[in-house]
Amino acid sequence: MGLNHVYVVTQEDRQHDAETKGIHWVLASTFIVGTMVGAGLVVLPKALSDTGLITGLIVLLGGAVFSVYTGNLLGENWLMMRKRWRKFALHCHDPYPEMATRALGKRAGIFVRLVLCISQFGVAVVFLILASMNISSLLEMAKIHIGFCMSLPAISLFLWPLVMLESPKDFWQAAVCAALCTMCAIGLLFYGIAIDRPTCGPVIAYKDPEIMGIFLSFGTALFAFGGHSCFPTFQNDMKNPKQFSRVIITAYLVIILMYVPVSVFAFLTYGNSLSDDASKSIQSEWIRHGVTLLITLHVTAALVIVIAPVSHSFEKLCNVPNRFCARRLIVRSLLWAAVLFMALSVPKFGVFLDLVGGSTMALLSLVFPPLFNMFLGAAEKKRQMTDDREENETIIASVYDVLQCTPKHKLLLNTICICIGVLSGVAATTSALRSIFSLDVATPCYMRPFIHLPDSYSTPVFSGAFCCGESRSIRAPFFNGTCLKH
Repeated sequence: MGLNHVYVVTQEDRQHDAETKGIHWVLASTFIVGTMVGAGLVVLPKALSDTGLITGLIVLLGGAVFSVYTGNLLGENWLMMRKRWRKFALHCHDPYPEMATRALGKRAGIFVRLVLCISQFGVAVVFLILASMNISSLLEMAKIHIGFCMSLPAISLFLWPLVMLESPKDFWQAAVCAALCTMCAIGLLFYGIAIDRPTCGPVIAYKDPEIMGIFLSFGTALFAFGGHSCFPTFQNDMKNPKQFSRVIITAYLVIILMYVPVSVFAFLTYGNSLSDDASKSIQSEWIRHGVTLLITLHVTAALVIVIAPVSHSFEKLCNVPNRFCARRLIVRSLLWAAVLFMALSVPKFGVFLDLVGGSTMALLSLVFPPLFNMFLGAAEKKRQMTDDREENETIIASVYDVLQCTPKHKLLLNTICICIGVLSGVAATTSALRSIFSLDVATPCYMRPFIHLPDSYSTPVFSGAFCCGESRSIRAPFFNGTCLKH
């Protein structure tokens, strides 16, 4: 069915719309905080270590500011769509691809749907690697030595039945719990860093920032602040969607207050001894495992939610009925197996996170929102100048229309945002791919038995902590564990 189809709003639709209470803007902010915080908490300190404090803060806060601006643009886009097409004020399963379709046509909608699937797939891989790393570390505390490469398939098998379930219709409790877990993890991180500081502060060492590290850090920042694919859904569920700008500002202020202080404190305490996971630098065992447990609870719950949109897209492509059946079992099992294979192939989650952040997150967070905003705005102005608006409900603006109808200051700002998104995305993606194919990345798990690493499946790779100093060998007086080197 093409774009020229006229959607008729039935009495049932109006009744459903009237009976839908919607969520308060505070709860919508909680949704954003709960779904975005988590992995970024433990990787942003490493991003500062790779760039230096001043440059790192510029990159980090720059990513946040651009994300706030483009998040507000998504809110404007959705309000324009609700005003122009009544159906979007009722219900929409996939608002971001619909936004692309209405702004640029069917092909753009298909492309955005593909980008969303790749992005969510990549986030699922990152979360699976992080959860498996944490679980293997927790098992080490219980003297159970299975190693990371065995914990990956184990946790995948445990989550496999949950992947078969429908995505939750009302999951605000999960978002609140995720936010609370992260806040508790932040408190433990601060305390653990504080008791390590007397030992680590005097021997701190910093490395000189490199251009590649700056681009990788920008990819990490985009990953940490890029929850844009869910924003239209949250806005559509609000009692008053016009308050979405308030939601964005509140949520990002909370997220910045969560991310920045702990990242700076960790960087000033550990320097270049930081690993991809900042919690591994804490030498107090109970604090380290407490943070690990809290982050694991967050990402494990998020995994099922993150993979659900990708599952639905593949089911729609394969004409799978909207119920549990053999075809759903096959499609979702193959998709989950693909996530596991990718995690086994790139077991160092930091560079994969940079890859996802620098590629798909750059498009979803920096490029698409201003692009769609200009085309939707120009199309609306063009439609208002026609005599018969009902016959022009599907008008799509041209580039000339955008240049003529968009206010000059907004055109300039949006163009800058798009250019930064494209250039930084390409640079971050290239840097991440170089890191993935370099010798710095851990060998894929399925290759280790064949390259003279026969004990890799049982070696406690993630036990212990990364000690202080340039050589990661300075211990706190209370630490009796193993100093990790890699």
